[in-house]
Amino acid sequence: MSKYFKTSRANLFGIQQGGSKANHHRRVANDPEAFANLLLDLYTALKPHVKLNIVDAVVAMEGEGSTTGDPVNMNTIIAG
Repeated sequence: MSKYFKTSRANLFGIQQGGSKANHHRRVANDPEAFANLLLDLYTALKPHVKLNIVDAVVAMEGEGSTTGDPVNMNTIIAG
């Protein structure tokens, strides 16, 4: 379950452009509740405009972090 949430979370957080994403990253750093509230705010603002979410899971990451994990071929695309 956590892998699905992580994917959805990354897509939602990554939709921000420019300095907004970096600013929000600093603002909620290491505070899970603040990060959850930020995601809820983003979802609330974007919900009327998002009709389809596509997740590229052709290659996924297994293990620690997005840079030190091991790539795993999933060959999957998820849409909903």
